[in-house]
Amino acid sequence: KNRNSLWMFSAKDMEWHGLEIEGGELPGAVVDNSTLVHDSKRDRLLFFVKSYGRDRVYDGQIYAYDFETAEVSQLSPQGMEAAHAIPYLCQIRYDEANDLLLVGATLPPDQDGFRRTPAYDPAKNEWISLKITGDDPSGERGRNVSLGMMYDPQRKLFLAVDTSSQVCALRLAPASADRQPLKE
Repeated sequence: KNRNSLWMFSAKDMEWHGLEIEGGELPGAVVDNSTLVHDSKRDRLLFFVKSYGRDRVYDGQIYAYDFETAEVSQLSPQGMEAAHAIPYLCQIRYDEANDLLLVGATLPPDQDGFRRTPAYDPAKNEWISLKITGDDPSGERGRNVSLGMMYDPQRKLFLAVDTSSQVCALRLAPASADRQPLKE
């Protein structure tokens, strides 16, 4: 009944209102394998979805809903072929100060055994990876289904809590995080 529909809650009248949708179709949602993020600089919603199952991989596609035009589009970002390595999509948060979306998961270890963090650069429409050191709340496998992550814009901090109630804080500094294109 509500396929390809989008709803917004109005605090003014305490009601849900359906939004108009033009152009393409929204991808839907999959438990533990999807999220949406508000890109406040461009006033749009970004949708990330992967099919359910351990044998399924993310195709790297990002869907966008533009609030001004009501259009749905596929962004087909650079590096999307390599996005299959992103193990978990539920925790993706937007850092407006740095204009980056950070994924709350890490990639498989590189040749030195380091797990880089995937991110999306909306200005360049590109999947990238960052070298972020310190405690990693996403765990040894780079995927923690019990992870909760948020971005605090006033403090410019990512905050994450794991299943053991351990809290990690990150002030992202992309200039010193060895930014690289996402690679296979």
